[in-house]
Amino acid sequence: MIIKVMTRKDASFKQLIAYVNKDAADARYVLTHNFMDNEPGAIAAEFEANARLLRQHANGTVMFHDIVSITRSKSLGLERQKEILKDIARDYIARRAPDHLVYAGLHEDHAKHLHYHFIISANPVGEWRRAHLSKPQLRTLQTDIEKHVLSRYPDLEQQPTMARKARGEKVSQPGQELLRRTGKVPERQRVTGTLAAILSAAQDPTDLFEKLTDARMELYRRGKSVGVRDLETGRNHRLDSLGLSDAYKAMSSRIEAGLKSGAVTARPPPQATASPAAISPNSTVSKEEPVDILQMMLQGIGTVADALSIAPRTVEPVAQQVNSVKARVAKITKQKPKQKLPAQAMPAQAPVPPPVPLPVHTKNVRHAVNNSIDPALTPDQVRLLNDVRQTMPPDHVHVLNEVRQAMVDERLADITETRQEQDRQHNQSQDNRLKR
Repeated sequence: MIIKVMTRKDASFKQLIAYVNKDAADARYVLTHNFMDNEPGAIAAEFEANARLLRQHANGTVMFHDIVSITRSKSLGLERQKEILKDIARDYIARRAPDHLVYAGLHEDHAKHLHYHFIISANPVGEWRRAHLSKPQLRTLQTDIEKHVLSRYPDLEQQPTMARKARGEKVSQPGQELLRRTGKVPERQRVTGTLAAILSAAQDPTDLFEKLTDARMELYRRGKSVGVRDLETGRNHRLDSLGLSDAYKAMSSRIEAGLKSGAVTARPPPQATASPAAISPNSTVSKEEPVDILQMMLQGIGTVADALSIAPRTVEPVAQQVNSVKARVAKITKQKPKQKLPAQAMPAQAPVPPPVPLPVHTKNVRHAVNNSIDPALTPDQVRLLNDVRQTMPPDHVHVLNEVRQAMVDERLADITETRQEQDRQHNQSQDNRLKR
């Protein structure tokens, strides 16, 4: 059994009524609800008169086009199945739109199933407000109707499809149509398949981080909901809508059990590791529970992924970055030569300054730009600075701070330029939508 709800933004009542009547099985199975007349022309006129009461605004829903379909039973005759489906249609109208204008017709043009088409006004009769049907309300309606049919008409031999869809992956109507017309996998289905493979194969937090980075994805938590961000498209998907909540819980339990038993070692992600010489003296080792370590790792994925997606120059090969830093040091040293001290004031050996501490990424890069916060360098860039510091003469180490500030300013300029371009494209798309 399948229940589908679609919307129309234009008042094409005559066209849809003609479609329902064109392939209708029999006039006995035509249903009208809250109409004064049963003639198709008068029904279309009542639909249009009631639609004129709606408050006019762009992209406003004018009517609903619903479909209730059942598979044909092998144990019941065709006429008996039509009568049962007519009773189901009456019950659907009573639950779905008791105060609306409803016109419905039965189609039997498919060999494997029978289905009803419903034309439902967006507003109750005589009212100007549109009736909103939220997704939870729609899922509740679908599962309730299906339970009623399965319990009252077991001879129809229907399978519980709506309840299974409510628990599993939700695919939008445009996604289903894209798959049917072109055979291309919808974007959400691609994300679902990739993430399901990652969650089932991840053995520890580091392994999970690496697999997500390779797939250009990141996990996020918003309140009690866990989701995934596709960095290729910039879209967010909740794990509930992808049907992967159980897979995520199974992965968390598996890693937690491994951490407690000692079979899995709690290692930080590769981007957060550093050599002993580059670790700040004030840093402390985390003593949290294994589950908290996992959650901290998942929350930190967004920072590195955003930095990689916004500032492409930070993912150059290591040798190129080292050469770039050395070139900056040489340029600044040449422009600002260090004044020589008198012989009596020259120390025996210049002390080596402490290494540049690793930044603690507690803020998202985009969040930092939006709130005018100076974004810190990535751990990879800091390690490069420390490597250059160890190979430099002691009297040239003082220019590292200027090099670091120049790198930060350049990175901030790149991020700001990218953000402005995104805002420009967003405003242009809004203008185009308003023009349409």
